[in-house]
Amino acid sequence: MTGSNHHRDVELLPGTEILLHPNENNVLIESDKELELIPAPSDDPSDPLNWSPKWKAIVIVNQAIFVFTSVLTPFSITPLTPIFIETFHIDIPQMSNYSMCLQFGAVAIALGYANLVLVPLANVFGRRFVVFLCGFICFMANIWQALVTSYPSFIGARVLSGLGAAANESLMPMIVCDLMFLHQRGLWMGVYFCTYWTGLFIGPIISGSIASHVSWRWFFWLCTILQGVR
Repeated sequence: MTGSNHHRDVELLPGTEILLHPNENNVLIESDKELELIPAPSDDPSDPLNWSPKWKAIVIVNQAIFVFTSVLTPFSITPLTPIFIETFHIDIPQMSNYSMCLQFGAVAIALGYANLVLVPLANVFGRRFVVFLCGFICFMANIWQALVTSYPSFIGARVLSGLGAAANESLMPMIVCDLMFLHQRGLWMGVYFCTYWTGLFIGPIISGSIASHVSWRWFFWLCTILQGVR
């Protein structure tokens, strides 16, 4: 149906976002294809919603690289466990108790709880400050993990790594929402999740391969280089 005399009523429930312009009677005209921009951009040229599509894409791709590099270190050490047992002289009873679980558990706990602090910090001081802070933390944690000489020190480095990597869990979706209108977010959230899960899936392959052919420490040096370049 086309024309102003052919339209259908739409029940506007609380929380509903309308992407097509309703008329004064809250009726959507099917021939009207102009999308409502949600959220509405301001007149300020520095408003991220007013940035050029090219610059928005550059920002999100840069953050996606950060997500990939920060995911590599915390979640890619499972293939390295036998090497750590030998390197740090962990006996079988220790291997079976909670101390070995801390390799991943320490990261997961630090990563989860850090967001309780990072999200308010990002709202007060801005996304850029928190992303740079977390990137620096990841950079230092990677160096620490590459240089550790004892297992307790390694667990401490893992905690620091989790604190830095926490930004990829919360800030990237926030940045997408800051930059993109509602109808654009699906694509870029897809980019974020693809990058995140790619890091999770291929990270153990990378770490295991480097440890087998070079040294487990070089996996962390590689992560340091990637984080520094990013």
